[in-house]
Amino acid sequence: TTGALDLAFRGANASFDVSKVRALAASQNIPLPPNLKVMAPAPTLPAALAGYLGAWVGDQGWNGNGRRVVLVIESVDESGTALGVFAIGPPPENNPDRRPARYRSIAGSITDAGLVFMLAGATYTFRDTSDGLMWGRWQVPNERTNTDLTITLQRID
Repeated sequence: TTGALDLAFRGANASFDVSKVRALAASQNIPLPPNLKVMAPAPTLPAALAGYLGAWVGDQGWNGNGRRVVLVIESVDESGTALGVFAIGPPPENNPDRRPARYRSIAGSITDAGLVFMLAGATYTFRDTSDGLMWGRWQVPNERTNTDLTITLQRID
């Protein structure tokens, strides 16, 4: 279903299509919240920050073979605070982490390094490359080893 905020955003940016986002997520068995929305950017929001608004998905998972990801940035304010949804698909066959697909609300900050947020002790960094791609890094510090995975997401138009 398309909510009033989805329609309002489409009026400001015709490229955001919530039904397309939902269809792509469903094709990868990635759950999304029922009230997914993306707010129109404020007229005074710098283009570098507004570029993060929208939905992003990857054809391949972390390091090319991990879980697939959908990242939806629902709002960004002038201070660079971003709110959104981070969703992951089911684990691939060879993945020892058998937890189910899921989504979480996120809050992060956009700086020169990109959008940075924390979930479950891990640091996620996503950087808009301004060419329809979003480069991501997932870092988990650990006493025995450091996990450092990368992913490239494409804007869903």
